[in-house]
Amino acid sequence: MNALLNPFVMASAKGAGWLLVLSWQAAVLLAFVWAGLKIFRVKSPALRHQVWLFALIAVAAMPILSGVVQSLPLPQPSNRALSYAVELPRIVVTNDAALVVQNSPPALGAEPSFRQPIILSLSFALWLAGALIYVAKAAINGAMLRRLRAGARRASLADLDCDECDCEALRAGKAHLAFSNEIRSPILLGVLRPMIMLPADIAAWTSPMERRAMLRHELAHVARRDHYVNFFQTILVAVFFFHPLARYACRQLTLEREMACDDHVVGSGAEAEVYAESIVKVAERSIALAGAPSCAHQLALLSTRQVLERRIEMILNKDRARIIALRWKYLILPLALIAIMAWTLLPARLTGQGLAQIEGKPRPPVVEWMTVVRGQELKPIVGDGTEPALELLRTMFDAVLRRDTSVLKRILDDNFIRTDFDGRVKDKAQMIAQVINPDFHPARKFEFADVSLRGNQDFVIATFHGTAYGEEDRQDKAVMFRYTGVFTKREGEWKVLAFHSSGELDPGERVKQ
Repeated sequence: MNALLNPFVMASAKGAGWLLVLSWQAAVLLAFVWAGLKIFRVKSPALRHQVWLFALIAVAAMPILSGVVQSLPLPQPSNRALSYAVELPRIVVTNDAALVVQNSPPALGAEPSFRQPIILSLSFALWLAGALIYVAKAAINGAMLRRLRAGARRASLADLDCDECDCEALRAGKAHLAFSNEIRSPILLGVLRPMIMLPADIAAWTSPMERRAMLRHELAHVARRDHYVNFFQTILVAVFFFHPLARYACRQLTLEREMACDDHVVGSGAEAEVYAESIVKVAERSIALAGAPSCAHQLALLSTRQVLERRIEMILNKDRARIIALRWKYLILPLALIAIMAWTLLPARLTGQGLAQIEGKPRPPVVEWMTVVRGQELKPIVGDGTEPALELLRTMFDAVLRRDTSVLKRILDDNFIRTDFDGRVKDKAQMIAQVINPDFHPARKFEFADVSLRGNQDFVIATFHGTAYGEEDRQDKAVMFRYTGVFTKREGEWKVLAFHSSGELDPGERVKQ
């Protein structure tokens, strides 16, 4: 592939990997929230709205939290089952019996490990195209809103015959009131300077009590700062337009927001029957004028019939306890559970390991503990990566690089067999003799990549790619092999039973260090 395209392909493949991991995290977290709301039967729309909002904020904050967590001296997430579900695309783990590990060590990276980055880059391009379409739609909608604001005329409470309405937000300048000929229902426009816009002929088809109820509904949105939440939703939908659970959560957020404002209207003293009648009038008027030219720019779209019926039913249900002011004590438990779940879903370590290079070669790992350097002490394995097989792998290669036969005598099983890629076979004694042979020139560094473990408590098979860095003809050389190691437990101590290198990946390639 053209070298000029490599950086773009790899960058887009890396972006697709992040999206895939973030999608799994969002799916698990939002499914957890949905199940919690169903199990605990939360009846307050205001409370359900806050729970869904906090869940979506947690989803959006996942990438930032992942980076922050790595830099803090805090315990790393260690729930292997959830980590496996979230990071499933990046590893391959088989299970012959009881798993020794259910995931590769956290330090191997949280990005998906794929051998075809071009497919990933194409997937990222499709996502980017879809996101740009949603951004373009939002931009067009924003331009339409600005045109509506520019064409609206300012109104006052006296124009609505609502002088007695408790409208502190309007009097304090937190929101403005306006009339427009291009809308069919009351709507709240804007983010930084919210404006309540009403149909210009609203006085002709509503009573003063109905107008007060409608105005209270829009003012409830201002008091709850729903215009900021709606802006956040717009951004989130543009990113997760492909994610069914994220889109469902956004729809629920919108529904709960409207019903919470309905509760606010009725709870603040409005007659439930009058307010329900005003909503029905708005729905009838919007349907009757659906073919009018001015409706082409209608922004305050009504809910579906089922949602409208649900809102009316909840408004008229006088046996319901309506929560107007938010009671934070009821949010402590759900927010704590969401925070714990989000923490659990965070990958323990984030590195660049895992994405294959364009030419099909394994990318050299950047994790220190997966690199063995001659003359240097082994780096401690971080997180949960304390598997005996991994320790034996590093110890064996370190001993070979240092020509330490005492270590090899201790960790190699008496029945040890080494098979080279050219078919030559060595037993334990021949392996040790080769290491101390003066003609043997060990590499100065060895790196592991794409490690996969399977087995049970007494027998483990490890497969991985390894890169040996050395020198030949006074030139630096990096040679990559596919390896398979077999480990067994003898009298409570792990031993290397067999080792096989299945082939050189890049024969004769010279790489400058």
